[in-house]
Amino acid sequence: MKKIIYLPLDERPCNYEFPYRIFDRSQFKIIRPPKTIMGNKKTPAPYHLIRKWLQDYAGISDGAVIAVDTLLYGGIIPSRMHNLDVSELKERMALIQTIKKEYPQLVIYAYQLIMRTPQYNSADEEPDYYQDWGRDIFCWGYLRHLSENKTLTEKQQEELKKINIPEQYLQDYLKRREINLSLNMAILDYVAAGTIDFLVIPQDDASPYGWTALDQNAVRMHIRKKNLLSRVYLYPGADEAGGVLMARMLCRLQSFTPKIYIKYPSPAALTLIPSLEDRYLDTMVKYQIMAAGGIIVNSLKEADTVYIVNAAADRMLSSFSGEAPGRGIEVLRNGVEAIEFARYAASLSKAVIVGDITYGNGSPPDIYHLLNNGGLLFSVAGFAGWNTAANSVGSALAQGISYLVNGPSLNHYDFLVSRYIEDIGYCGNVRQKVMAEVLPLYPQYNYFDVKEEEGEMAGIIKRLLNDFLQKEMPEIFHHGKIVRLRMPWRRLYEIDLAAKYLK
Repeated sequence: MKKIIYLPLDERPCNYEFPYRIFDRSQFKIIRPPKTIMGNKKTPAPYHLIRKWLQDYAGISDGAVIAVDTLLYGGIIPSRMHNLDVSELKERMALIQTIKKEYPQLVIYAYQLIMRTPQYNSADEEPDYYQDWGRDIFCWGYLRHLSENKTLTEKQQEELKKINIPEQYLQDYLKRREINLSLNMAILDYVAAGTIDFLVIPQDDASPYGWTALDQNAVRMHIRKKNLLSRVYLYPGADEAGGVLMARMLCRLQSFTPKIYIKYPSPAALTLIPSLEDRYLDTMVKYQIMAAGGIIVNSLKEADTVYIVNAAADRMLSSFSGEAPGRGIEVLRNGVEAIEFARYAASLSKAVIVGDITYGNGSPPDIYHLLNNGGLLFSVAGFAGWNTAANSVGSALAQGISYLVNGPSLNHYDFLVSRYIEDIGYCGNVRQKVMAEVLPLYPQYNYFDVKEEEGEMAGIIKRLLNDFLQKEMPEIFHHGKIVRLRMPWRRLYEIDLAAKYLK
């Protein structure tokens, strides 16, 4: 049995549960830290406990997938709020070097995020001052960077002049960015030395201009300078990266290179730039496939699997907006043809993966109906349609590669049903109903605070979700049973859901 140690980015299900549930099989044992030492949102995971856990299990493992932000800062949210200095952080990073020196046979894949810059006012995942100054911090960086590349319009110039961020907040933000960037640079030395075998540097909430883009440019120049372009990938994403690197580890341990044929419902979808990302969709998809250990092929005949990337032809809408689908969804793409192609591929014993990124933050029931009418609902190798395009593309890909290596199993069907229920049922539909119709009746709750993980709101959501499934997704209702529903971080944004597949 091969053993892989996995240090997640944080304790949320997308990071702590998804890779474990996808890849923990009889021939592959995934070893993860006890959840009790993983921290809690803004409370960092204790470094001394993470260090001890890594040291305890590195020697008995064949591979390691490490979220460097958890090792350094205690998690994704603490990485945006810490007051640690560079010297202490580099000492923490040196643990990777120590482990590799002691266990040179250990294959180490790692990922470390470029610090994000949200485009809105909210302190839910940021320092307190981001509640009032977040939008201005983003706009100040965006407009200053934009002005270096092109002339600002008169309106943009006026907007820049009006921004007046309190100096102490701006300096706190910029100092932390500088520290985090220096650690992004430092980790590249570990790749150059062979300490880390492969590294991904994802960008959470990316934008073509602004603070994140400036840091990305600096990191890219450093990658090129060190001649690491084939060993360090830099692209949009975050919460899917653990699963993607786990897929790469699986492929390496099995000496397997999955050959993947990509299918879009429109030729224009390839050049769509998804929300919160900075490059063409097709470019991001190909990075994810390469990072997962796969190779892109140009014919169905040579492919192991077909990846249906279900996207709009013009722009990515948000499931929160309530905006009616326009020509880019209704006219300029042909989702039916994509599913018919998938049916044909399945008839040739090709695995089928579906990433639905028509909308950000959740899928509409349309994809359920297409898959169900096409007889593919329970025969696909992977499905995802949650949060950002990169999140969905990467997590569906991880499922698909696990399926190619491990074959169908009860675990696979349980996770597949869970994805349908959460991504389509909750994220795409029920969450919006709760926001519009339930919250006004319960003034003690708000979007960012429902008080408990398994309290009254979790019960309401479970009831509404079952009602929705029965009415809108009857095949899932009859073949899936919700066995756990909690509210991680006690907010409405995501749920911790587990479901069982019923034959």
